Amino acid sequence: MVSTASGRPRPYSLELGLRVKQRLWETLRCPTLREEEQPDGQLGCTEGFSSPTLRSFAPLIEVDISGEPVPKHPQRPQQ
Repeated sequence: MVSTASGRPRPYSLELGLRVKQRLWETLRCPTLREEEQPDGQLGCTEGFSSPTLRSFAPLIEVDISGEPVPKHPQRPQQ
């Protein structure tokens, strides 16, 4: 999935990232987290797992990064 038939790494794309995410989702048996407030005011987190079905897809969470600074790439030494 992440490498071509010849063994070279496949260039990253959004489609590849979504396929990797879906495969992880299925391999981990569709994990879910449930937050519960305890009587003392603390939040508790419970993990749940279920068998994947034909209609279970990994959640698509879009994060707004419009206000984030652009990452700086370290300069590579000239060879």
